[in-house]
Amino acid sequence: MTTRKRILIIDNSTGWTGAFKSIVTVAQHLSRVSDFHFCIPSSSSNRQFLDDRKIPYRELNFIEISKRLTALLYPFQLVLNAVRIKRYCKQNGIDIVHVNDIYNLTGIVVKLLGPKTKLIYHIRLLESSYARAFYKTWIRLIARFADNLVTVSQAAKADAVKYTQKSIRVIHDCIDGLPLQNKRADTSSVMFLYLANYTPGKGHDVAIKSFAHAYRQNSTIKMIMAGGDLGVTANKIYKRSLSEHIANEGLSDVIEMRGFEPDIHKIMSECDVFLNFSASESFSMTCLEAIMNGKPVIATASGGPAEIVKHDYCGLIIPVGDVRAAADAMLQLAGDAYKRDYFCKNAIRQAEENFNLEIEAAKLSAIYNA
Repeated sequence: MTTRKRILIIDNSTGWTGAFKSIVTVAQHLSRVSDFHFCIPSSSSNRQFLDDRKIPYRELNFIEISKRLTALLYPFQLVLNAVRIKRYCKQNGIDIVHVNDIYNLTGIVVKLLGPKTKLIYHIRLLESSYARAFYKTWIRLIARFADNLVTVSQAAKADAVKYTQKSIRVIHDCIDGLPLQNKRADTSSVMFLYLANYTPGKGHDVAIKSFAHAYRQNSTIKMIMAGGDLGVTANKIYKRSLSEHIANEGLSDVIEMRGFEPDIHKIMSECDVFLNFSASESFSMTCLEAIMNGKPVIATASGGPAEIVKHDYCGLIIPVGDVRAAADAMLQLAGDAYKRDYFCKNAIRQAEENFNLEIEAAKLSAIYNA
């Protein structure tokens, strides 16, 4: 009989993100065979989610590398957090430490303090991301100390293998539940949905510019933008700039900006076509949520989305930052109900055939128990 493993997930998310959602989904799915604990930032709003589900967790003050003066404390905080995590692991009989992204180096120090602790790192960034300046160093460091490396897409693996010969296992993020056709009731217009946290690089600005071009040729289209700001000042400023951009384009009546939307099924029922114009995505939980709800997707060739959305099968893949191509794709789907319906049906098939939670969770469980 296999002994139940006790796993500590270290996650840096200060709010609801695709990375946190995906790892907690797998943890809940595997809770019948393993025990999961979480370590989250003391400022994280995810504590309520963990409390509601009675998932044990430890809060710590994680400092990210940046140009702020607080970053000078990074080495000291890193060691302090590692000591606290090591103590938590001993008190709770933790067998495995699983760090949910490469930029949290606490796991490496934990490994140095206790070499017998099994260490797993999840690679959820592309080299082209905001972390490009540190990417190579981080990959080499985690590859040296981690027992196992896991990533979310072939695109992410292709970047990482440039800097390590260590084996990397691709395990797709997944969503609990079966794919379903979630059609919008209103047929008087075509509604686009842009669902992403208000973070620079997520492509909101491209979406607004593209929509403005498309709207001049088809005034029946509308768009909803929804997401959180994660409590970050820079994100709040970015969100305000987007709102001003919409107003300056005279589109306030046809583009609705919302905050964080917890009910994915509900907001997906309000749209006809889903958009993702990010500059860099190792995966894209929102694209997966879209095809799980039978929505055609227009996404940039930014990494992971092209593995989720098959071009001209369940959506359209366009170049990163190409406003004209985005506008043309929006006009194409807005004006072709037959193609939208064709993509909708194929989206369900794509989700069923390639993103099965049972299969992907079993791959991670095998690593835990190896």
